[in-house]
Amino acid sequence: MGQKLIKSKIVKITLFFIAFTFLLFLSELVYRINNRPEPTLDDYIRIASNSAQKSRVQKALKNLGKAAEIKLKSEIAYEYPDMNLDDSFVLPPLPDNNKLKKDFAEYLKTVDYEQLSESYATKWSKPFYSLGLIAFQNNELDLMIPFWEIGVNLAPELSYLHVELANFYLTQDNINKATSTIDYCLTFEHPRDHCIEFLYQNIKLQSPSPVGTWEAEINDILSSN
Repeated sequence: MGQKLIKSKIVKITLFFIAFTFLLFLSELVYRINNRPEPTLDDYIRIASNSAQKSRVQKALKNLGKAAEIKLKSEIAYEYPDMNLDDSFVLPPLPDNNKLKKDFAEYLKTVDYEQLSESYATKWSKPFYSLGLIAFQNNELDLMIPFWEIGVNLAPELSYLHVELANFYLTQDNINKATSTIDYCLTFEHPRDHCIEFLYQNIKLQSPSPVGTWEAEINDILSSN
């Protein structure tokens, strides 16, 4: 009886220490998860770049979007503190469109991520404009819109981006969205004249241009910055 009692106590003590050790490990794990540092801009850029080279399109786009959110919050929102700028980017799931994924993968491999990480937010609007145009060319219009919307917010003083987005809505006979896009443009100083011109010569007359009309101007301006 004595030996059985001793063995029983040893088992209980052993189980107690195992449980105690497990709880300590679990507590440390939870603490590390809850207190790990937020990824930085460079972290997101690195993941986006690595994912792009491996043709992991969804992951590359997601991390490029996260990096862009940091640029919006740290630069654009700081520059326009009195404006309620949208500093978020919600990427819809990629549709089952192999041509789109192939075109995205090819484009993402051409982006200079190192240069992008060192550039002001305006420069960031170029890849998002290009990605939106690729989505449009693949007839994925719902996917195009968030790319162009974040492109506008990254370079709010560039009239061509506002006008391209407004013109897209005009091609869809969505006069209200086209007008509200131009109204947003008019809250900024530099693009105002061009946006007023588009309002009266295109929206009022319901005369859209082909989507992508200002691609050359946008690429030329953003490449020179």
